[in-house]
Amino acid sequence: MPPLDKPDAAGPEDGIPSALAALGFRRSVAAGILVFRQDERAESCFFLERGEIALRRRSRSGDEVEIARIGEGEWFGEIILFASSSFPAQAVAVRDCELVEFRRSAILGSPDPEVAIELGMAPETLSRALRQMEEEGYIKVQGSRLEIPSCDILRSLIEGD
Repeated sequence: MPPLDKPDAAGPEDGIPSALAALGFRRSVAAGILVFRQDERAESCFFLERGEIALRRRSRSGDEVEIARIGEGEWFGEIILFASSSFPAQAVAVRDCELVEFRRSAILGSPDPEVAIELGMAPETLSRALRQMEEEGYIKVQGSRLEIPSCDILRSLIEGD
């Protein structure tokens, strides 16, 4: 992952809840530049302040498919908070972007209970995260029932082992 362009801490004035703002750092990304690659080790999630991001997956045959567009004021890469030690897709800047990067260790290790409250996500984001966790074997979903086959495996995911 490229180094931070602007290591300025984010602030609540950026539209990010105050407990989270203290944990993030700003980055500038030029159009056409990758924010992260598919299958790259996932250690951060991002809040897009300005610009546009395309999430794309490469199939086994090498075809690239756009799976989502991320607009201003949206989160991406947040799957790392729930599952996946690697990104399931790549993120590329469609236009010049200003984003705020949040390291998984900073978010999950924060002693501030407000961080958990402020991480409220859109239903489709949670659905996407649960689907990814199921595909990777961390959970099993049957209707409205969720099963955790191994607490040790889930714990290792959170601790980043």
